[in-house]
Amino acid sequence: MNKNILFSKFSNALQWNSFLYVIYKVFSVTLSFALYQRLSPGLFSAWATINSVIFLILLWLDCGFRKSIPRYCPEFSQEKHAHKNFIALVLTLQSIVLALGLPIVWYVLPLFVAHKIFIFYALALFAIGGISELFRTIYHAHFWQKQFNLLQAVCMLTEMICNFWYLTHAHTDTQIVTFLLTTKIASSVGVIVGSIALLPSLLKVTTYSEKKEIKTNILIKAFLEHSFMMWSATCIKSFSERNFLFPFLTSAFGALPTNLFKVVHDSALFFQRIAIKVLGSADTALLSYALVLNNTQTVYQKALIQLFKTVIALIVPLTFLTVGAFFIKTNMLTQEMLVLFFVVAFGYMFEVLLSPYERVLEVKRRYRLLWLSYAPYLLGLCLLLAWPQAVSLVQWVVIVHALRLLSAILMALCVARPFNFVQDKLR
Repeated sequence: MNKNILFSKFSNALQWNSFLYVIYKVFSVTLSFALYQRLSPGLFSAWATINSVIFLILLWLDCGFRKSIPRYCPEFSQEKHAHKNFIALVLTLQSIVLALGLPIVWYVLPLFVAHKIFIFYALALFAIGGISELFRTIYHAHFWQKQFNLLQAVCMLTEMICNFWYLTHAHTDTQIVTFLLTTKIASSVGVIVGSIALLPSLLKVTTYSEKKEIKTNILIKAFLEHSFMMWSATCIKSFSERNFLFPFLTSAFGALPTNLFKVVHDSALFFQRIAIKVLGSADTALLSYALVLNNTQTVYQKALIQLFKTVIALIVPLTFLTVGAFFIKTNMLTQEMLVLFFVVAFGYMFEVLLSPYERVLEVKRRYRLLWLSYAPYLLGLCLLLAWPQAVSLVQWVVIVHALRLLSAILMALCVARPFNFVQDKLR
């Protein structure tokens, strides 16, 4: 793969990520509105809670693979035997972790969902959904977004057609939720079966270097170390994400102010999440392939510049689109709403704009600099979680986003000096 092919694959990856996200968002929003109208509040809450809890636990148990697989895939894919062993290794490790995570789901979910009939479906969805997500990471790391996203779109379309058909035929709300979980499990199974069927084609089209000797043991050790570091970083950042924050803030400040935060937070992130989903793991894959291809700094420099330009082109217009949509849709604005909205919207905007610096530290495996950058965020978050009511809800949110942005700025400072050429060419 030369640099022109690499940049073309990166561009195509962004397009296919956009395609899948639009389909997913249309289906998920439409289904949520339909279920809100049809289900009782208790069962609607149970359905939403099951999805949130499973997503959060899968995030905590992803072993750091969402970042480490795109980072090390270019290195393992230089030799066929090492490539096959690498894919088998990550599938085996994730299967073991998911099996160990089943008791956690079994224990945690009943604390939030009173309907025990759904627990077994949730356990199946957790295990199968985890493997399905792992295949997504594997294929995206190879820039096979087109093949995998088409497969996932077909499975998702089939799932949603069945769901909307059943909504007009079901007799009880419990049957509806059971059917929704069943079709989601079946859809994930379809993705897994399709992914396994695609593996021979992936291995066949990969260009291997006959002269390249892969020191597999050293690479595996480095991959496991990188996975652990990325896993740790993902976990600590998840404590300031919405799937953890909403239940925590509700218990600390009460439902009424936290519901306001939820509405404003979702509004501030609605369009920005498009940029995050479109990028996916393509940014890490781009820099990783550039690092492997590159004997000098030329390809890597161009890849980094391309990443910066892409991030700017995505996040800046989407942020201002978010602001416009918020003021159009919201009639009565309080001072608290305005503060929360601008803190979240622009806080995330600057974080995403600075995210290429974080990718550089990750791909270059500069763990000491990463953790030095995370240190103020981690210390401040521990204090906020230990004494949440020491400040008001608005102050709590402002401090959290200030800490996140401070970490992003520190990463930029760590990288910017060795990469002044990037800043010069972006001016």
